[in-house]
Amino acid sequence: MVADESQPRRRDAAATRNALLAATRVLLGQQGAAQTTTRDIAAVVGVNQALINRYFGSKEALFIEAVRTGGSAAESIATSAPLDEVPAAMLHEVLEVTASGTGTLELLAGALNNETITAVIRDMIETTFTKGFGNRLPGPDAALRAELLDALLLGVVVMRQKIATPALAQADVDTIADYVTRMVRPVLGSD
Repeated sequence: MVADESQPRRRDAAATRNALLAATRVLLGQQGAAQTTTRDIAAVVGVNQALINRYFGSKEALFIEAVRTGGSAAESIATSAPLDEVPAAMLHEVLEVTASGTGTLELLAGALNNETITAVIRDMIETTFTKGFGNRLPGPDAALRAELLDALLLGVVVMRQKIATPALAQADVDTIADYVTRMVRPVLGSD
C-alpha cells in the first residue's frame, strides 16, 4: 500500500516536546535566558514556533520545565553514592555532562538571569544538596557543608567551561577530582 502524500504527516508530540526541552537546555547553557528566543529553539528542532505555546503555554514555562527536568545523575550521586566518593563522582558527572552542553550546571549558569528560573534552581539545589546530600552528612552545619560542595562544583564548571582558565581547561578530570576530593574531606566530615 502506498502512503497518501496528501495527508499531513502526523507529529510525534512526545518526541517534539522532548526535542524542544533538549534544545532549550543547550541554548540556555550557551546563550543564557535573556538571549534565548523561542524562534531559536524552534529552529534548532525544525518546528514551528507556535508549538512552544501549544506544548508549554509560554517561553517561561518552557524554560522552567527545561531546568526542572534537565537534571543529570547528580541527584542519585548526592543521595546514594558512598560519602567519600561523592566529590569525585559528582565532579566527573558535571564536567562530562556539562562538556556536552547539556549538563545541569551548564544550564544553571546560563539561566540565572531569570528570576523565576532562579527560584526553580534554588529549589533543585535545596532538594538535591541541602536536604538530599546534607541529610547524609554527619555533624553540625550539614546543609551548609552540602551547599559548599555544590558551590565548589559550580565554580569548577564555570572556570573550566565558561571562562576556560588554562590550568582547569587543560587538566584531566581525574586530576581535578583528586584535588577536589582532598579539598572537601573536612567539609564532608571525613577528615
